[in-house]
Amino acid sequence: MKQQFLTLLILAVLVVKPSAQNFISTDCWAWQNPSPHGNALSDFQFLDGQTGWAVGRTGNIMFTANGGENWVRQKTNTTLWLTSICMVTPEIGWVVGQSGIVLKTVDGGATWVAQSSGFAGWFQKVFFVDTQTGWVCGETGTILKTTNGGESWTPQTTGLNVLLSSLYFIDDQKGWAVGSSGKAIRTSDGGQTWTTVSLGTSASLQDVSFVDGQLGWVVGWNGKIFKTTNGGLNWSSQSPGTGLSTINFSGVAFANAQVGWVSGSFGVILKTTNGGQTWSSQTNSAFWALYDVDVIDQDLVYVVGEYGAILKTVNGGANWEVKSSVTFMDLNGVHFVDNNHGWVVGFLPTMLNTKDGGSTWNIQNPGTFSTLFDVFFVDTQLGWAVGNDGVIIKTENGGQIWSNLNSGISPALLKVQFLDAQTGWAVGYNGKIIKTKDGGQIWVEQTSGVTGYLRGLNFIDHMTGWAVGANGVILHTSDGGLQWEAQNSGTTWPVTA
Repeated sequence: MKQQFLTLLILAVLVVKPSAQNFISTDCWAWQNPSPHGNALSDFQFLDGQTGWAVGRTGNIMFTANGGENWVRQKTNTTLWLTSICMVTPEIGWVVGQSGIVLKTVDGGATWVAQSSGFAGWFQKVFFVDTQTGWVCGETGTILKTTNGGESWTPQTTGLNVLLSSLYFIDDQKGWAVGSSGKAIRTSDGGQTWTTVSLGTSASLQDVSFVDGQLGWVVGWNGKIFKTTNGGLNWSSQSPGTGLSTINFSGVAFANAQVGWVSGSFGVILKTTNGGQTWSSQTNSAFWALYDVDVIDQDLVYVVGEYGAILKTVNGGANWEVKSSVTFMDLNGVHFVDNNHGWVVGFLPTMLNTKDGGSTWNIQNPGTFSTLFDVFFVDTQLGWAVGNDGVIIKTENGGQIWSNLNSGISPALLKVQFLDAQTGWAVGYNGKIIKTKDGGQIWVEQTSGVTGYLRGLNFIDHMTGWAVGANGVILHTSDGGLQWEAQNSGTTWPVTA
Protein backbone atom coordinates (compact mmCIF):
# COMPACT_ATOMS: atom_id res chain seq x y z
CA MET A 1 0.00 0.00 0.00
CA LYS A 2 2.90 2.31 0.79
CA GLN A 3 3.93 2.56 -2.84
CA GLN A 4 0.52 3.95 -3.67
CA PHE A 5 1.08 6.92 -1.43
CA LEU A 6 2.98 9.73 -3.02
CA THR A 7 6.20 10.53 -1.23
CA LEU A 8 6.20 14.27 -1.68
CA LEU A 9 9.24 16.48 -1.57
CA ILE A 10 7.13 19.50 -0.72
CA LEU A 11 7.26 20.76 -4.26
CA ALA A 12 4.22 22.95 -3.99
CA VAL A 13 4.36 23.76 -7.70
CA LEU A 14 2.58 20.46 -8.23
CA VAL A 15 -0.61 21.89 -6.81
CA VAL A 16 -0.32 25.58 -7.66
CA LYS A 17 -1.39 26.81 -11.05
CA PRO A 18 1.59 27.90 -13.17
CA SER A 19 2.14 31.64 -13.30
CA ALA A 20 4.97 34.10 -13.68
CA GLN A 21 4.91 34.58 -9.91
CA ASN A 22 5.46 30.92 -9.05
CA PHE A 23 8.61 30.19 -7.07
CA ILE A 24 9.85 27.43 -9.39
CA SER A 25 10.24 27.19 -13.12
CA THR A 26 8.70 24.41 -15.18
CA ASP A 27 12.09 23.10 -16.36
CA CYS A 28 13.97 23.14 -13.07
CA TRP A 29 13.12 21.42 -9.80
CA ALA A 30 14.16 23.02 -6.51
CA TRP A 31 14.41 21.07 -3.27
CA GLN A 32 12.34 22.92 -0.72
CA ASN A 33 11.96 20.70 2.28
CA PRO A 34 13.85 19.67 4.28
CA SER A 35 16.37 22.46 3.83
CA PRO A 36 19.25 21.98 3.46
CA HIS A 37 18.55 18.36 4.49
CA GLY A 38 16.29 16.34 6.78
CA ASN A 39 18.70 14.02 8.52
CA ALA A 40 18.76 13.73 12.28
CA LEU A 41 21.10 16.21 13.96
CA SER A 42 23.08 14.73 16.85
CA ASP A 43 25.09 17.67 18.16
CA PHE A 44 25.84 21.31 17.55
CA GLN A 45 27.80 24.23 18.92
CA PHE A 46 27.54 28.01 18.77
CA LEU A 47 30.58 30.15 19.52
CA ASP A 48 28.42 33.24 19.85
CA GLY A 49 24.92 34.33 18.93
CA GLN A 50 25.67 34.12 15.21
CA THR A 51 28.29 31.49 14.38
CA GLY A 52 27.39 27.84 14.77
CA TRP A 53 27.73 24.31 13.41
CA ALA A 54 25.50 21.23 13.59
CA VAL A 55 26.35 17.60 12.74
CA GLY A 56 24.31 14.48 12.08
CA ARG A 57 23.54 11.53 9.86
CA THR A 58 25.09 10.74 6.46
CA GLY A 59 28.14 12.90 7.07
CA ASN A 60 26.19 16.13 7.43
CA ILE A 61 27.86 19.24 8.81
CA MET A 62 25.84 22.44 8.65
CA PHE A 63 27.10 25.97 9.26
CA THR A 64 25.35 29.24 10.03
CA ALA A 65 26.80 32.73 10.25
CA ASN A 66 23.54 34.52 11.11
CA GLY A 67 22.19 32.83 14.20
CA GLY A 68 20.49 29.99 12.38
CA GLU A 69 18.45 32.02 9.92
CA ASN A 70 20.25 30.26 7.09
CA TRP A 71 22.31 27.08 7.03
CA VAL A 72 24.78 25.78 4.46
CA ARG A 73 26.22 22.29 4.20
CA GLN A 74 29.96 21.83 4.50
CA LYS A 75 31.76 19.14 2.52
CA THR A 76 32.97 16.19 4.57
CA ASN A 77 33.65 13.43 2.01
CA THR A 78 31.94 10.89 4.25
CA THR A 79 28.47 9.40 4.68
CA LEU A 80 29.14 8.15 8.21
CA TRP A 81 26.94 9.31 11.06
CA LEU A 82 28.60 12.25 12.82
CA THR A 83 27.70 12.44 16.49
CA SER A 84 29.63 15.30 18.10
CA ILE A 85 31.40 18.57 17.31
CA CYS A 86 33.78 20.77 19.29
CA MET A 87 35.00 24.12 17.93
CA VAL A 88 37.60 25.83 20.09
CA THR A 89 37.95 28.86 17.80
CA PRO A 90 35.98 30.08 14.78
CA GLU A 91 38.56 28.27 12.62
CA ILE A 92 39.70 25.20 14.56
CA GLY A 93 37.47 22.30 15.55
CA TRP A 94 36.82 18.55 15.47
CA VAL A 95 33.95 16.25 14.58
CA VAL A 96 33.65 12.56 15.54
CA GLY A 97 31.21 9.75 14.87
CA GLN A 98 30.64 6.31 13.44
CA SER A 99 33.50 3.86 12.74
CA GLY A 100 35.98 5.88 14.78
CA ILE A 101 35.91 8.81 12.39
CA VAL A 102 37.67 12.02 13.45
CA LEU A 103 37.55 15.12 11.24
CA LYS A 104 39.45 18.35 11.86
CA THR A 105 39.10 21.79 10.37
CA VAL A 106 41.47 24.76 10.59
CA ASP A 107 39.41 27.06 8.36
CA GLY A 108 35.99 27.13 9.97
CA GLY A 109 34.76 24.07 8.11
CA ALA A 110 35.59 25.10 4.58
CA THR A 111 37.61 21.89 4.56
CA TRP A 112 37.46 18.91 6.90
CA VAL A 113 40.44 16.53 7.04
CA ALA A 114 40.32 12.99 8.47
CA GLN A 115 42.58 12.10 11.38
CA SER A 116 43.44 8.56 12.44
CA SER A 117 42.02 7.56 15.81
CA GLY A 118 42.98 3.89 15.77
CA PHE A 119 39.45 3.04 16.89
CA ALA A 120 36.79 1.31 14.77
CA GLY A 121 33.74 1.74 17.03
CA TRP A 122 31.30 4.60 17.56
CA PHE A 123 32.53 7.83 19.07
CA GLN A 124 29.80 9.65 20.98
CA LYS A 125 31.45 12.84 22.18
CA VAL A 126 34.50 15.01 21.52
CA PHE A 127 35.73 17.71 23.90
CA PHE A 128 38.76 20.03 23.60
CA VAL A 129 39.92 22.54 26.19
CA ASP A 130 42.30 24.27 23.74
CA THR A 131 43.70 23.76 20.24
CA GLN A 132 45.94 20.90 21.37
CA THR A 133 44.32 19.00 24.25
CA GLY A 134 41.16 16.99 23.82
CA TRP A 135 39.30 13.74 24.49
CA VAL A 136 36.80 11.50 22.70
CA CYS A 137 34.58 8.81 24.22
CA GLY A 138 32.43 6.03 22.82
CA GLU A 139 31.74 2.31 22.75
CA THR A 140 33.28 -0.31 25.10
CA GLY A 141 34.22 2.32 27.68
CA THR A 142 36.64 3.95 25.25
CA ILE A 143 38.26 7.30 26.01
CA LEU A 144 41.13 8.59 23.87
CA LYS A 145 43.22 11.69 24.53
CA THR A 146 45.32 13.92 22.29
CA THR A 147 47.85 16.58 23.26
CA ASN A 148 48.84 17.54 19.72
CA GLY A 149 45.60 18.65 18.11
CA GLY A 150 44.54 15.17 17.05
CA GLU A 151 47.70 14.12 15.24
CA SER A 152 47.83 11.14 17.58
CA TRP A 153 45.38 9.67 20.10
CA THR A 154 46.22 7.68 23.24
CA PRO A 155 43.76 5.27 24.92
CA GLN A 156 43.00 5.88 28.58
CA THR A 157 41.96 3.21 31.08
CA THR A 158 38.38 3.69 32.28
CA GLY A 159 37.66 0.29 33.83
CA LEU A 160 34.35 0.21 31.97
CA ASN A 161 33.00 -1.79 29.04
CA VAL A 162 29.84 0.22 28.37
CA LEU A 163 28.90 2.90 25.87
CA LEU A 164 30.16 6.26 27.12
CA SER A 165 27.70 8.84 25.82
CA SER A 166 29.22 12.11 26.93
CA LEU A 167 32.19 13.73 28.61
CA TYR A 168 32.97 17.20 29.91
CA PHE A 169 36.18 18.86 31.07
CA ILE A 170 36.32 22.06 33.06
CA ASP A 171 40.10 22.41 32.39
CA ASP A 172 42.94 20.16 31.21
CA GLN A 173 42.84 18.13 34.45
CA LYS A 174 39.30 17.80 35.78
CA GLY A 175 36.67 15.95 33.77
CA TRP A 176 33.68 13.62 33.88
CA ALA A 177 32.15 10.97 31.60
CA VAL A 178 28.80 9.18 31.69
CA GLY A 179 27.23 6.26 29.85
CA SER A 180 24.87 3.32 29.75
CA SER A 181 23.82 1.24 32.78
CA GLY A 182 24.09 4.32 34.99
CA LYS A 183 27.88 4.43 34.76
CA ALA A 184 29.79 7.61 35.61
CA ILE A 185 33.50 8.28 36.05
CA ARG A 186 35.63 11.28 37.00
CA THR A 187 39.26 12.33 36.68
CA SER A 188 41.40 15.01 38.31
CA ASP A 189 44.60 14.34 36.37
CA GLY A 190 43.59 14.73 32.74
CA GLY A 191 42.44 11.14 32.42
CA GLN A 192 45.57 9.31 33.58
CA THR A 193 43.26 7.76 36.16
CA TRP A 194 39.47 7.52 36.06
CA THR A 195 37.42 6.79 39.17
CA THR A 196 33.93 5.31 39.17
CA VAL A 197 31.21 7.27 41.00
CA SER A 198 27.70 6.10 41.82
CA LEU A 199 24.56 7.98 40.86
CA GLY A 200 22.26 5.31 42.24
CA THR A 201 20.66 4.38 38.93
CA SER A 202 20.94 1.79 36.18
CA ALA A 203 19.33 4.06 33.59
CA SER A 204 21.35 5.06 30.55
CA LEU A 205 23.07 8.41 31.18
CA GLN A 206 23.23 10.63 28.12
CA ASP A 207 24.85 13.98 28.90
CA VAL A 208 26.92 15.77 31.53
CA SER A 209 27.60 19.48 31.99
CA PHE A 210 29.36 21.58 34.62
CA VAL A 211 29.35 25.33 35.26
CA ASP A 212 32.50 25.17 37.41
CA GLY A 213 34.70 22.58 39.09
CA GLN A 214 32.05 21.73 41.68
CA LEU A 215 28.57 22.29 40.24
CA GLY A 216 27.25 20.00 37.52
CA TRP A 217 24.32 18.01 36.16
CA VAL A 218 23.79 14.66 34.44
CA VAL A 219 20.67 13.61 32.52
CA GLY A 220 19.50 10.26 31.20
CA TRP A 221 16.66 8.00 30.21
CA ASN A 222 13.50 7.45 32.23
CA GLY A 223 13.35 11.06 33.34
CA LYS A 224 16.68 11.03 35.19
CA ILE A 225 18.28 14.32 36.29
CA PHE A 226 21.14 14.39 38.80
CA LYS A 227 23.07 17.25 40.39
CA THR A 228 26.42 17.47 42.18
CA THR A 229 27.79 20.32 44.29
CA ASN A 230 31.15 18.75 45.10
CA GLY A 231 32.74 17.98 41.76
CA GLY A 232 30.92 14.72 41.17
CA LEU A 233 31.86 12.92 44.40
CA ASN A 234 28.19 12.77 45.33
CA TRP A 235 25.03 13.13 43.25
CA SER A 236 21.43 13.87 44.21
CA SER A 237 18.37 13.09 42.09
CA GLN A 238 16.12 15.89 40.86
CA SER A 239 12.51 15.49 39.77
CA PRO A 240 11.70 16.58 36.20
CA GLY A 241 8.06 17.11 37.12
CA THR A 242 4.78 15.24 37.00
CA GLY A 243 4.29 12.87 34.07
CA LEU A 244 7.88 13.10 32.81
CA SER A 245 9.37 9.97 34.37
CA THR A 246 9.23 8.12 31.03
CA ILE A 247 10.95 10.85 29.00
CA ASN A 248 14.44 10.03 27.76
CA PHE A 249 16.58 13.10 28.39
CA SER A 250 19.53 13.57 26.02
CA GLY A 251 20.88 17.09 26.54
CA VAL A 252 21.63 19.43 29.44
CA ALA A 253 23.29 22.85 29.61
CA PHE A 254 23.31 25.73 32.09
CA ALA A 255 23.84 29.47 31.67
CA ASN A 256 24.86 29.82 35.32
CA ALA A 257 24.35 28.11 38.66
CA GLN A 258 20.60 28.70 38.58
CA VAL A 259 19.35 28.79 34.98
CA GLY A 260 19.51 25.75 32.74
CA TRP A 261 17.73 23.61 30.18
CA VAL A 262 17.19 19.90 29.49
CA SER A 263 15.99 18.36 26.20
CA GLY A 264 14.51 14.95 25.50
CA SER A 265 12.11 12.69 23.66
CA PHE A 266 8.73 13.83 22.28
CA GLY A 267 9.97 17.41 21.90
CA VAL A 268 10.32 17.95 25.65
CA ILE A 269 12.28 21.03 26.75
CA LEU A 270 12.56 21.76 30.48
CA LYS A 271 13.90 24.89 32.16
CA THR A 272 14.98 25.61 35.70
CA THR A 273 15.67 28.97 37.32
CA ASN A 274 16.63 27.60 40.73
CA GLY A 275 19.43 25.17 40.02
CA GLY A 276 17.13 22.28 39.30
CA GLN A 277 14.99 22.31 42.43
CA THR A 278 12.03 22.61 40.07
CA TRP A 279 11.75 22.18 36.30
CA SER A 280 9.03 23.59 34.04
CA SER A 281 8.07 22.43 30.55
CA GLN A 282 8.43 24.91 27.70
CA THR A 283 6.04 24.86 24.77
CA ASN A 284 7.48 24.31 21.30
CA SER A 285 6.31 22.89 17.98
CA ALA A 286 8.66 19.89 17.87
CA PHE A 287 7.25 16.59 19.03
CA TRP A 288 10.21 14.36 18.13
CA ALA A 289 13.36 13.60 20.09
CA LEU A 290 15.55 16.61 20.87
CA TYR A 291 19.14 15.53 21.41
CA ASP A 292 21.23 18.48 22.50
CA VAL A 293 21.10 21.93 24.11
CA ASP A 294 23.53 24.81 23.60
CA VAL A 295 23.16 27.78 25.96
CA ILE A 296 24.73 31.07 24.85
CA ASP A 297 23.27 33.09 27.72
CA GLN A 298 20.08 33.26 29.80
CA ASP A 299 18.08 34.36 26.76
CA LEU A 300 19.72 32.79 23.71
CA VAL A 301 19.47 28.99 23.56
CA TYR A 302 19.52 26.44 20.72
CA VAL A 303 18.22 22.85 20.63
CA VAL A 304 18.68 20.20 17.91
CA GLY A 305 17.18 16.78 17.29
CA GLU A 306 15.56 14.29 14.96
CA TYR A 307 14.66 15.05 11.33
CA GLY A 308 16.99 18.06 11.15
CA ALA A 309 15.18 19.95 13.91
CA ILE A 310 16.85 23.19 14.99
CA LEU A 311 15.02 25.31 17.55
CA LYS A 312 16.02 28.72 18.83
CA THR A 313 14.83 31.02 21.60
CA VAL A 314 15.90 34.60 22.20
CA ASN A 315 13.83 35.10 25.36
CA GLY A 316 14.87 32.27 27.60
CA GLY A 317 12.41 29.82 26.17
CA ALA A 318 9.23 31.84 26.44
CA ASN A 319 9.02 31.30 22.68
CA TRP A 320 10.82 28.71 20.54
CA GLU A 321 11.24 29.20 16.81
CA VAL A 322 11.99 26.38 14.38
CA LYS A 323 14.99 27.43 12.31
CA SER A 324 14.79 24.66 9.72
CA SER A 325 12.25 22.53 7.93
CA VAL A 326 12.49 19.32 9.79
CA THR A 327 11.18 16.22 8.09
CA PHE A 328 12.36 13.57 5.73
CA MET A 329 9.41 11.32 6.53
CA ASP A 330 7.05 9.96 3.87
CA LEU A 331 4.51 12.66 3.07
CA ASN A 332 1.08 11.45 2.05
CA GLY A 333 -1.19 14.42 1.41
CA VAL A 334 -0.96 18.04 0.28
CA HIS A 335 -3.56 20.77 -0.10
CA PHE A 336 -3.31 24.44 -1.08
CA VAL A 337 -6.21 26.89 -0.76
CA ASP A 338 -4.45 29.55 -2.84
CA ASN A 339 -1.03 30.26 -4.32
CA ASN A 340 0.49 30.83 -0.88
CA HIS A 341 -1.29 28.84 1.82
CA GLY A 342 -0.80 25.10 1.92
CA TRP A 343 -0.47 22.11 4.21
CA VAL A 344 1.28 18.75 3.98
CA VAL A 345 0.72 15.69 6.17
CA GLY A 346 2.54 12.41 6.56
CA PHE A 347 4.13 9.72 8.65
CA LEU A 348 4.66 9.67 12.43
CA PRO A 349 2.63 12.11 12.17
CA THR A 350 3.98 15.05 10.19
CA MET A 351 2.13 18.33 9.67
CA LEU A 352 3.77 21.19 7.74
CA ASN A 353 2.34 24.57 6.73
CA THR A 354 3.50 27.23 4.28
CA LYS A 355 2.26 30.79 3.87
CA ASP A 356 4.57 31.79 1.02
CA GLY A 357 3.90 29.24 -1.69
CA GLY A 358 6.32 26.68 -0.29
CA SER A 359 9.44 28.83 0.03
CA THR A 360 9.39 28.13 3.77
CA TRP A 361 7.58 25.47 5.79
CA ASN A 362 6.65 25.47 9.46
CA ILE A 363 5.94 22.48 11.70
CA GLN A 364 2.48 22.26 13.22
CA ASN A 365 1.50 19.93 16.06
CA PRO A 366 -1.51 17.89 14.93
CA GLY A 367 -2.31 16.73 18.44
CA THR A 368 -2.24 13.04 17.49
CA PHE A 369 0.40 10.33 17.20
CA SER A 370 -1.33 8.65 14.25
CA THR A 371 0.14 8.81 10.74
CA LEU A 372 -1.88 11.27 8.62
CA PHE A 373 -2.80 10.52 5.00
CA ASP A 374 -4.68 13.58 3.76
CA VAL A 375 -5.55 17.17 4.58
CA PHE A 376 -8.19 19.56 3.25
CA PHE A 377 -8.92 23.25 3.90
CA VAL A 378 -11.90 25.31 2.76
CA ASP A 379 -10.08 28.58 3.53
CA THR A 380 -6.88 29.67 5.24
CA GLN A 381 -8.29 28.91 8.70
CA LEU A 382 -10.71 25.97 8.53
CA GLY A 383 -9.40 22.51 7.72
CA TRP A 384 -9.44 18.78 8.47
CA ALA A 385 -6.92 15.94 8.27
CA VAL A 386 -7.42 12.16 8.40
CA GLY A 387 -5.23 9.20 9.18
CA ASN A 388 -4.68 5.85 10.86
CA ASP A 389 -7.22 4.33 13.25
CA GLY A 390 -10.06 6.42 11.86
CA VAL A 391 -8.45 9.62 13.10
CA ILE A 392 -10.01 12.92 12.02
CA ILE A 393 -8.66 16.22 13.31
CA LYS A 394 -9.95 19.75 12.73
CA THR A 395 -8.54 23.26 12.99
CA GLU A 396 -10.28 26.63 12.96
CA ASN A 397 -7.16 28.78 13.14
CA GLY A 398 -4.97 27.67 10.25
CA GLY A 399 -3.47 24.72 12.08
CA GLN A 400 -2.21 26.44 15.21
CA ILE A 401 -4.49 24.16 17.22
CA TRP A 402 -5.95 20.84 16.06
CA SER A 403 -8.81 19.07 17.85
CA ASN A 404 -9.73 15.41 17.56
CA LEU A 405 -13.13 14.45 16.13
CA ASN A 406 -14.94 11.13 16.51
CA SER A 407 -15.23 9.39 13.14
CA GLY A 408 -17.04 6.41 14.59
CA ILE A 409 -14.81 3.94 12.73
CA SER A 410 -11.40 2.36 13.33
CA PRO A 411 -9.91 1.64 9.85
CA ALA A 412 -7.46 4.16 8.44
CA LEU A 413 -8.96 7.09 6.54
CA LEU A 414 -7.00 7.95 3.41
CA LYS A 415 -8.82 10.91 1.81
CA VAL A 416 -11.01 13.80 2.97
CA GLN A 417 -12.91 16.52 1.10
CA PHE A 418 -15.25 19.31 2.18
CA LEU A 419 -17.50 21.41 -0.05
CA ASP A 420 -18.04 24.06 2.61
CA ALA A 421 -17.66 24.55 6.35
CA GLN A 422 -20.31 21.92 7.10
CA THR A 423 -20.48 19.21 4.43
CA GLY A 424 -17.67 16.72 3.86
CA TRP A 425 -16.74 13.11 3.19
CA ALA A 426 -13.84 10.81 4.08
CA VAL A 427 -12.89 7.42 2.64
CA GLY A 428 -10.44 4.71 3.63
CA TYR A 429 -9.76 1.05 4.30
CA ASN A 430 -12.42 -1.67 4.18
CA GLY A 431 -14.45 0.36 1.71
CA LYS A 432 -15.34 2.90 4.36
CA ILE A 433 -17.14 6.11 3.36
CA ILE A 434 -18.36 8.55 6.01
CA LYS A 435 -20.15 11.88 5.68
CA THR A 436 -20.71 14.88 7.93
CA LYS A 437 -23.21 17.75 7.68
CA ASP A 438 -22.02 19.69 10.71
CA GLY A 439 -18.33 20.30 10.11
CA GLY A 440 -17.26 16.95 11.48
CA GLN A 441 -18.95 16.77 14.85
CA ILE A 442 -21.08 13.82 13.69
CA TRP A 443 -20.10 11.36 10.94
CA VAL A 444 -22.51 8.91 9.33
CA GLU A 445 -21.27 5.81 7.55
CA GLN A 446 -22.41 5.27 3.96
CA THR A 447 -22.62 1.92 2.15
CA SER A 448 -19.97 1.59 -0.54
CA GLY A 449 -20.56 -2.04 -1.50
CA VAL A 450 -16.81 -2.76 -1.60
CA THR A 451 -14.31 -4.09 0.92
CA GLY A 452 -11.02 -2.89 -0.56
CA TYR A 453 -9.43 0.41 0.34
CA LEU A 454 -10.72 3.68 -1.14
CA ARG A 455 -7.91 6.16 -1.80
CA GLY A 456 -9.42 8.93 -3.96
CA LEU A 457 -12.46 11.17 -3.49
CA ASN A 458 -13.93 14.02 -5.50
CA PHE A 459 -17.28 15.82 -5.17
CA ILE A 460 -18.22 18.55 -7.62
CA ASP A 461 -21.34 19.58 -5.70
CA HIS A 462 -23.43 18.39 -2.75
CA MET A 463 -24.93 15.55 -4.76
CA THR A 464 -22.40 14.38 -7.34
CA GLY A 465 -19.16 12.63 -6.46
CA TRP A 466 -16.76 9.76 -7.08
CA ALA A 467 -14.58 7.52 -4.92
CA VAL A 468 -11.79 5.29 -6.25
CA GLY A 469 -9.49 2.67 -4.83
CA ALA A 470 -8.18 -0.90 -4.86
CA ASN A 471 -8.84 -3.37 -7.69
CA GLY A 472 -9.73 -0.65 -10.18
CA VAL A 473 -12.82 0.39 -8.21
CA ILE A 474 -14.65 3.55 -9.28
CA LEU A 475 -17.80 4.44 -7.33
CA HIS A 476 -20.25 7.17 -8.31
CA THR A 477 -23.06 8.87 -6.42
CA SER A 478 -25.67 11.37 -7.57
CA ASP A 479 -27.48 11.76 -4.26
CA GLY A 480 -24.75 12.87 -1.86
CA GLY A 481 -23.71 9.33 -1.04
CA LEU A 482 -26.99 7.76 -0.08
CA GLN A 483 -26.28 5.30 -2.87
CA TRP A 484 -22.98 4.44 -4.51
CA GLU A 485 -22.82 2.62 -7.83
CA ALA A 486 -19.80 0.91 -9.39
CA GLN A 487 -18.52 2.17 -12.73
CA ASN A 488 -16.31 0.19 -15.10
CA SER A 489 -12.70 1.36 -14.97
CA GLY A 490 -11.38 -1.26 -17.37
CA THR A 491 -8.51 -2.15 -14.97
CA THR A 492 -7.86 -4.15 -11.85
CA TRP A 493 -4.94 -1.93 -10.86
CA PRO A 494 -5.48 0.38 -7.91
CA VAL A 495 -6.99 3.78 -8.78
CA THR A 496 -5.72 6.39 -6.34
CA ALA A 497 -6.93 9.75 -7.59
